Amino acid sequence: MLAVERLKEVLHYDQLTGLFTRLITVAHNAKAGMVCGAMDCNGYIIIKIDGKKYYGHRLAFLYMTGEWPKHLVNHKPPGMKSDNRWENIREATYTQNAYNRGPDRDNKLGVKGITQTPCGHYRVHIHHEGELVPIGTFTTLKGAITARATAAKILHGEFARMA
Repeated sequence: MLAVERLKEVLHYDQLTGLFTRLITVAHNAKAGMVCGAMDCNGYIIIKIDGKKYYGHRLAFLYMTGEWPKHLVNHKPPGMKSDNRWENIREATYTQNAYNRGPDRDNKLGVKGITQTPCGHYRVHIHHEGELVPIGTFTTLKGAITARATAAKILHGEFARMA
């Protein structure tokens, strides 16, 4: 696994911009002074060091703390996967990262944790500590969204995903 010393030999991380620049030339298209990294198909920045690919947000964590994260590195706000500024990333457990996920792709309403009943009402639930917690049923989508957001703030804290 890449050591922080090796990382700092080959790259410089600017915590204000979230960008990595090369300190040494490794190829004709990877010269010293160049910003490095490319976006993968999921929107994350990938950086190659010594022939191995690493996620930029994980490298930023290593660069700033001197240690690899124990679990995951999560972006805040959610959905900003390529924004690797230090203020925008945090360590997260697998559970906290799941709290921070958006709605599933097949979600018809586009709102996490809300489904429509056959009679047109909106049923709200939230996952917490491995359990599905029912919040209630609401006549309006706006009321359901407000209830879901309130429950997320209470149960998930800083990892709450509102949409």
